[in-house]
Amino acid sequence: MVTATVTNNYVEPFPRGRLTFVIPAGHYHKSHGTIETAMLSDDGKYTVVSIRVDTPKRQQIRVRVAPQRNGANGMIVQRRRGYVTVSLEVRHGRE
Repeated sequence: MVTATVTNNYVEPFPRGRLTFVIPAGHYHKSHGTIETAMLSDDGKYTVVSIRVDTPKRQQIRVRVAPQRNGANGMIVQRRRGYVTVSLEVRHGRE
């Protein structure tokens, strides 16, 4: 399982932010957001998953991507652990 934490300390929400996960090849599900794309890398070793998430103002969200216990073709997917922190750094005149 891999988790991305997005923290928005600003008074404005950030809609449709994109998170990209590069994880071992397999079938995955997500805990939050909308999967925009999921594709196999050229060498077939990785799955690249892009997820769109809305980050409300002054809040934090966590998006977890985890392997399905059984993929669509019935194979067991590898499990690996990781953690990624994403901070929004946007500079503008209002806060």
